[in-house]
Amino acid sequence: MRKRILAMLLAALMLSNMNACHQVTNDDIQEGTTNNSSVAEDLSTNNTQNNSENNEIAPIQEPTYTTQILVEVLRLSSTFLMALTNEQQIKDVVNDSLTYLNNFIVGSIAYAYVSALDLDENGVNDVLVLECGDKVIVLKEHEGKVYAWQFRHTALYNIKVDGTYSWSDQAGKVYGTDKLQFDGYKKNPIELYRVEYNEKFYINEVEVTEETFLAYVQNQEFAEIATQYWWKTDFETPDYQMNGK
Repeated sequence: MRKRILAMLLAALMLSNMNACHQVTNDDIQEGTTNNSSVAEDLSTNNTQNNSENNEIAPIQEPTYTTQILVEVLRLSSTFLMALTNEQQIKDVVNDSLTYLNNFIVGSIAYAYVSALDLDENGVNDVLVLECGDKVIVLKEHEGKVYAWQFRHTALYNIKVDGTYSWSDQAGKVYGTDKLQFDGYKKNPIELYRVEYNEKFYINEVEVTEETFLAYVQNQEFAEIATQYWWKTDFETPDYQMNGK
């Protein structure tokens, strides 16, 4: 019974809700006609078919939002709109520098998944960007500025609307659940629980018995996973990439 519960817990923690990004470029996707008269009409469905002659990859069909409509759908502020369209620089908190989102993410990303989260429960939505690859970007607005944090996918996944998320380390031998919180623009995550090598168990960073841990996890009420929106960024490849630098 113990092994079964632990196995189920590990599977739940390791199963990412963030679907693998489609490795596509502008040449891989032919978008449907859109109409800016309404949010619903501005969605486009990718209809590219497999082409053996030019090795094009057919992406999974799903609605694709332009930046303007994405901001409206997620009820984001005008500050986020300027950041998402590269009209305003963002603060890379880790490196203590200013840059544009285009360069901060990857430089030439054309499509990404985006979710809206209220990480400090102040009624203002923050933004989570999952790019194609192993990178998750958290964008948070504070006093008219947008701050950015970068995570590895395994360090922040299955993120839910209340900011709780799963993480794993050491090839899945250490794993747990934290809650991402902020004090202004200062990141203040809280560890809810973790397991180390299926031998040591912690709740709120305090070691507990296996029985206490299993009872705690089984009685947890988990929030809903944050909805993801497929975003067409309209980013352009910067000069340094075009010149091969």
